[in-house]
Amino acid sequence: MDNLLRVLSAEIVVHTDGGQRAVLARHPIYGPERVARYLSGLQHKYFSLPGLLSQFVWISPG
Repeated sequence: MDNLLRVLSAEIVVHTDGGQRAVLARHPIYGPERVARYLSGLQHKYFSLPGLLSQFVWISPG
């Protein structure tokens, strides 16, 4: 998780949208520690399922 924390901005905010098919975070997640913990939990819970499509979108303002 240290590698992930190195690349996350101190101002990071994660918004999720499950498209009414998945229960994801209902409220924004603020801060690198909370975001890293959330992503780590998703990885353990979902990324090992066969046939799952996951996509991270990195958006940098400016």
